Amino acid sequence: MISLRKYLTLSVLAASAVIYHAIATRRQFFPAAMYLSTSKLAVAAVGNLSFAMALCMYNLVIKVFLGTLREIELERVKEKLSSAIMETCLALTIFREEFNMSFVGMFTVLTFVKVFHWLVQDRVDYIEVTPSVSRLAHTRIVSFLLVLLVSIQHPATERGCKMKGYVLGASNSSKHRQYGCSQQHY
Repeated sequence: MISLRKYLTLSVLAASAVIYHAIATRRQFFPAAMYLSTSKLAVAAVGNLSFAMALCMYNLVIKVFLGTLREIELERVKEKLSSAIMETCLALTIFREEFNMSFVGMFTVLTFVKVFHWLVQDRVDYIEVTPSVSRLAHTRIVSFLLVLLVSIQHPATERGCKMKGYVLGASNSSKHRQYGCSQQHY
């Protein structure tokens, strides 16, 4: 298994090489930017770098709010993540008309938030059965719950759904309700 450090290093090198190639061959900003946004290789390299940076943020958030994860928490996340990825792939077939980079970004953020909620749930279950838990552990878990609450109630989340003609929680459609946004016809 490749470590996160190696993955991030290779992603930075690949994205840097693609960006350097775009600037060196196009000489002006606009043609280079057009190349970076239209070339499949460039989009894949920059998208891969974005995902690597998201994994770094994930590790940082975990270290700050949860500390070291227990083995059982890692196993549960892997178990739930496999079914969540399958659901996401099925959802991508439903939303294939709207498939673009911002859509992939929203699904990535949704997946990370799901994982954070699973980890908080497991940690709260662990704290309930552990006889002596420090106040720091309680403070960290409560602050993490507040961060997650703010993240799902943040206006940017609602604005991202409204940009695509969606409103949070306004439909009975199962495919939209499952993924947090629902189509509203104006």
